[in-house]
Parts: sequence; C-alpha cells; structure tokens
Amino acid sequence: MRGFLPGLCFACMMSWTVCADELLDVSRIPELVKLLDSELAKVRGDAAYHLAQYGPEAKSALPTLITMLSDDRTYSTTNRILGATRVSNDAFATLVAMGSESVAVLETATSNRDLDVRSRAVMALGRIGLKARPAIQSLVPLATDTDPALRKLVIETLSQIDRQGDESISVFLKGLTDQDNDVRRTAAKTLGRYRDHYEETVPVLVRSLKDREPIVRATAVQALGELGKSPKRVVYALIDRLDDHATYGSFSAGFGGCFGIGYERHVSDDVIKALGRFGTAAEKAGPRLVELLATEATTTNVESVASAIVRLGPTAKPLLPRLIEILQQSNSQSTQVAILHILGNLGPHAREAVPAIRETLARVDRNSNAKQLSNHAIPIIRKFLKRSSIEIDPLIGSQLTDPADIDEVNPTPAVQLAANCALVRIDPEGNSAAFDQLLAEILRRSEDKFVEVYLSDPSGDLIFETLDSLGESAKQVAPIFKNLLDRDAVLDLKTRLKIDKTLEKIDPDSRQLTKDITDLLVKGLVWSDLEHECKAALKGLGHEAIWSLIDGLAEFGDDQDRCIEILEVLGEFGEQADPGILTVLGMAKNDNRRDVRAAATMTVGKIRTTPEVAVPVLIRLLDDERPVVREQAVLSLAAYGQSAHAAVEKLTKLRNDDYIDVRAAVEVALDSVK
Repeated sequence: MRGFLPGLCFACMMSWTVCADELLDVSRIPELVKLLDSELAKVRGDAAYHLAQYGPEAKSALPTLITMLSDDRTYSTTNRILGATRVSNDAFATLVAMGSESVAVLETATSNRDLDVRSRAVMALGRIGLKARPAIQSLVPLATDTDPALRKLVIETLSQIDRQGDESISVFLKGLTDQDNDVRRTAAKTLGRYRDHYEETVPVLVRSLKDREPIVRATAVQALGELGKSPKRVVYALIDRLDDHATYGSFSAGFGGCFGIGYERHVSDDVIKALGRFGTAAEKAGPRLVELLATEATTTNVESVASAIVRLGPTAKPLLPRLIEILQQSNSQSTQVAILHILGNLGPHAREAVPAIRETLARVDRNSNAKQLSNHAIPIIRKFLKRSSIEIDPLIGSQLTDPADIDEVNPTPAVQLAANCALVRIDPEGNSAAFDQLLAEILRRSEDKFVEVYLSDPSGDLIFETLDSLGESAKQVAPIFKNLLDRDAVLDLKTRLKIDKTLEKIDPDSRQLTKDITDLLVKGLVWSDLEHECKAALKGLGHEAIWSLIDGLAEFGDDQDRCIEILEVLGEFGEQADPGILTVLGMAKNDNRRDVRAAATMTVGKIRTTPEVAVPVLIRLLDDERPVVREQAVLSLAAYGQSAHAAVEKLTKLRNDDYIDVRAAVEVALDSVK
C-alpha cells in the first residue's frame, strides 16, 4: 500500500497538469510507464491516457500497453467527456497515437489467443492507416478467423491500410462468399473503392446482385455504381434488378445515426441511382426508367428516376413521346415535376413537348378555378339540396368534389414552377411569358422572410439550375440576388454559396463574395456539412480569398482545428498564397502546438515561394522535438527541390533519425534537393 496511494495521487494530479500540448515534458514518460504496472485500474488507465499525448516518444511503454488490451476493467473519470472508460480503451488510443512505432507489436498481437486482443490490435492498425502497411501480410490470414466480427474488421482494416488494394484484393473478393451477411456486405462496400481492380471485381459484384440478403444486393449495386466500369455488362445486370423492391434497413448518418434512427430503402432505389452514375452509358435503361414514372408505384422514388434519365443527356430524346404521354395522363404532382425536370434538361431537344407543357400550365389555372369553386360554391349547393329534400342526381353529385380531393389530384404551384423552368430552358427567347413568371417567383421568394428555406428546397434548386443554364441572358435577375446578399441576417452561408455560384454565371461583375463573405467562408471551414462547399468557394475566388484566410489565422489562432483547416486551404493556393508565407512560417517556428506546427510546415512546402526566406526556417525545423514536425519539414524541403540544397548536410544526418517516417521522408528529399 505504501506505493499505492502515491501512485493514485500522481495519476489524479496528471489529469490536469498534462492537459495542454505546450506543458508536455518528456521527462515524465518514465514515471507514467511505471504507473502502467499498477494494480489499480484508474492508475493504469490514466497513465495510458496521458502517454497518448506524447505519441511516438512514449515507445518504451509499448510492451505493457499490448498486455493492457485485455484489461476490460472500467473506472470513472472526471477530466473527460465520458464519465467512465475501460483500461483497454486507453491502451488502444495510446497505441494508435504512437503510429508506426507501435505497428510491430500490434502485428504480433494479431495472433494472440484472446479474441478481444486480436480484434483491438487489428482495429488499431486500421486507425494508424497507411503507416501500418508492413502488417498487411499478418492481417490476411485473419480473414478466415472463426469469428465473423473479426473477419469483417479485417476487411475494413485492410481497406484503410492498403489503399491500392494490390495485396488485399483477394481477401475482399473472398469476403463476398462469406457465410456471414455482414461480412459479405462489408466486402461489397470495400470493393467499390478499388477502380483499378475492376476487371476482377465487376464479375463477382454482378453475381452478388442475386445474394439472398437485400442489404448485400443493395451494397453490391452501390459498389458497381462507384466503380463505373464495364458499363454495358453492368447496366444490363442492373436493369434486371429494377423490379427488386425488397426492403432493407439503413441507419441515417449524423445526428440521427447516433440514436439508431433508421429508415427503410428498396434495393431498386439503389439500382436507379447506380444507373444514373453511368450517364449516357445507361441508355438501354431509359425505357424501363420511364415506365417506372408511368406506374407511379409507391416503391419508386420519382426524383431518383428523373435524375437518372437526366444524366442520359441527349440520348434520352427517343423517350420524349412516352414522357409527354405520361405528363398528359398523370395526376401525381411528384411525377409531373419529375418529367418537367427531365424535359427542361433536354433543352432544345424537347421542343415537341412544348404543347404538353403549356397544357399542364392550363390545367394549373383550371384546377385553381375548380378549387375556388369547391371552397365557395359547393358547400352552398349542398346545403340548398339538403334543405329542399331533392334527391341528388348521380351526375351532379360527381361534380360536388370535396376540396380536399381536388388538392390530391390537381397540380400545385410546384408544377407551375417546373413547367415554366422547362419552357425557359427549351426556348428562352420564345417563352418570354414563362421567364416573366419565373422572375416573379424569384422576386416573391426574395421578399419572404423565410427566403433561405424557399431557396434551399428542391424547387429552389430548380430555379438555380435554370438560371445557370441561361447564363448571361438571365442577367436581369442579378439585382434581386445582390439585394438578398445585402440582407446578412436573412441568408445562411449555404444559400449565399448557391447565389454566388449562379451570379458567377449570369453576371460575374456582380459577385458579392467580398471580404465580409470570405470571412464567413473561413468560419465555415469546420462545419462538417459545409466544409467542402467553403473550400471550393474559397479556391474559386483565387487571390481574393487569401487575405481572409490570413486574417482567419490571426482571428482563430486559439482554435486548433479551424487553424489547421485554414492552413490546408491556404496551401491549396500554392504560389498565389505568397502574401501569407511569413505568417505561416511564424506559426511553423513558434506555435507551441505540435499539430499546428506540422500543418504550417506542410503549407510552407505547398506555397513554395521565397526559398531564401523559407528554406532556413525549414532547416531549423529539422531539429524540432516532434517527429511529425520534422517529417513535414523534410517533405517541404523536398518540394523546394534544388532551391533547398543548403539542407543536404542536415538531411543526411537525419538518415539515422529514431523515427522510421522521418527516415523515409529523408530519402525522398535528398533525391530532390541534390
């Protein structure tokens, strides 16, 4: 007990003393390693938890950490988000944090008798990623383990490590014939990522379209769509599955998925989407897809069908007569909108559909009048007939339609909008009245206090799509959008991005992504649902965005995640980002956060300007105490090529660096700078 309590007190004290990267002291590592042998779960777990912050520098703990993978004891925590954790979880996290240094011991642990240890070792290798490539050959035999959950995990891990698939493709292919449904589904999903192996993959995935489990069939469909190869054979196989209306459960991503909120899908929905990915190569599927619109079956997602037909491009022109016929016969709003969307995308190729589209607009007016009659006249007529005790003639009774029934069968303003958009796209000059209606709709929406909701719904997307196709001939809409952009409190960032994209096409001179908006884009870089759009918009702005990014480094310097994202985007501008080179170099030299220094060092190599300023700083960073920073400094020097010749002597010494990743980077750099 004498050494017991001091150990416990030390671990508790470490929970707050070792909480920030700048306070890390490598001299504490030996003390923490000793605490890993404690009999107390909390002491062992906390020690492992804090060792993770030292990364590869804590490699002396590796033998003990491997044994801790089987320690499933739980203990309470006060310094973390979750109130309790397992010792094995802390050991796992630390092994992952050590990266390539822990690969060898994890590789040995994959043959451990304990299933939990094997599984955690495999999962840790997957989390380490590409740096765990040396372990591939040890993982392959585990694909035949007796435990199906481990077999599935092996497939997932190999896909994270072997990005090219050259060493693991046979494992994935064999997984499609596994007895376990989940293993087969995982194998099918994985194979969709390896386009270079499509000749081996496509035939096996096509066979999986007849798997006994709907979710496996659906995943095989998705994988074939991802591959996008051997279109003729795949398209015919997918056409045969258009009648596969079997359902399978699927968990929604994001917030709902955390609570297991799922939804049911039909295999045919995935087939339709996959056919859409083949574009014009799926021409043979056109007639079958059109008939899905005609049936108006509850199992058919008409929006997906329309999207697939749209992607057929001009090859969909032979489908026009049938599309027109369905448009004239259908009473379904969703079907009518879907067909009008297809006709609009065909543009001038759909001229013969103009009469049918005008008739659809006329039906909107007639049904609007019918609705008005239903609301006002029919109740009075019914009341009169009831008072007069007159027997209602069946013919008259059929006309006394309930207003609610008319709502179900008659087109709504959504159809009217889709019809006007189609007319404008088919013949912009000959349908000025339709354009005026579209303009009125845009103006109406812009004046609504819920403008961002209405511009973000599917019909709003239809408006943007139509304007984009018109180009500068729709220039008169620009003032409306410019006015919207001035209403900062109304529009969210996502809607602003849509408007800017359209303004770029209809009136480039009126684009409003000035300093204020680019600042918003910088703020949006760590919003998971907008990150891609923000990066694309910033990159599209070119030099205009660079100063906002530089200012963002100053404004959000305390936010590590956002800071790293800004550095990454800045690096994508390459030499254009030269105005920010001094700021980035300063962060690479002086920031006390390891990951930020590493990101800044990498960005210096991407900007590749003023070598006389950057190279001396990078050479200095070769002495950084953090391996990840040294590695990025080496790679950035390699990017400067012969301009970094002064680094040869220092790089040569790093051939003996303690860390394998640094040594590997040095060999690449020396070839470039000599």
